[in-house]
Amino acid sequence: MPKSINQHRSNSNLNARVQNLPQPLLPVQPLLDAIQIRHEPRAKFGRYFIRAEHELRQRGFTTGIISGETLLQINDQNRNSWSKIISVIDCSVNCIDAFDIICIAIFDATGRPIATIAARRMDICSTLKTDMENLSFFYGQDGAEQKRLSDNFTISAPSAATMTGSIVYLGGLWVHPDFRSDGLAICLARIARNAAFARWAPDFEIVIVTHAFNRPQAIEGHAFEQLEPAFEYIIDGKKAWEGSFAWSSQAYCLAKLDRDLAARDSDLTFDDRRRQHVLHSA
Repeated sequence: MPKSINQHRSNSNLNARVQNLPQPLLPVQPLLDAIQIRHEPRAKFGRYFIRAEHELRQRGFTTGIISGETLLQINDQNRNSWSKIISVIDCSVNCIDAFDIICIAIFDATGRPIATIAARRMDICSTLKTDMENLSFFYGQDGAEQKRLSDNFTISAPSAATMTGSIVYLGGLWVHPDFRSDGLAICLARIARNAAFARWAPDFEIVIVTHAFNRPQAIEGHAFEQLEPAFEYIIDGKKAWEGSFAWSSQAYCLAKLDRDLAARDSDLTFDDRRRQHVLHSA
């Protein structure tokens, strides 16, 4: 029997809704499968990642490691709520070795990316202030010279003038507006911090944050060791950013890991504990 006009309309509406459903971005690797624990305390890092993944899963979210290209794709698709990603972690601007960057995303039940963050490892041979102000921190040695014609970065934070060695920069933190009351920003920042120290064991973690970050709740939640004024970033002749410089030492971050693990593990399932054993043994 031929389908009625109403049936055709119903099927068309259904197909349209299916086509409009957010689709998972590939490649995405499950967090616990892709995380690299190369440094001590391995057992504590393993416990932390299992706990964090478990808590997000209980809330209906999945967490995965994504490529730098996928991070840019998510950024492009959400520019109405997220400014263009900073060049430090932009793989279309900088040639970043895959080992030196970790990009993490949280997905909702439909597979839609709803939060991201990235951590990039860098070696500072002079001082952080020098590398930031000559723009090599942002564009690499090759790209910095040309950018000096239009861009300018100044930082007066005292620690930047003396900081050197291995650092990890945390950036690309974004949460979809529908989920900004769910605490995902702090959760992701802590996962990225521990992922960075588990893989690289850097001397410091650093971020540059706008003045909007200077709220007691944000400062306490992200729990950086120091927050120092100030920086100003001019891009293409226009003031793009101004704010503060936040950082933490390796010793501080490992002590923070101990505090984060104070929560009990009693609600972990057997499969979670088995995964924990595998991570410890890796």
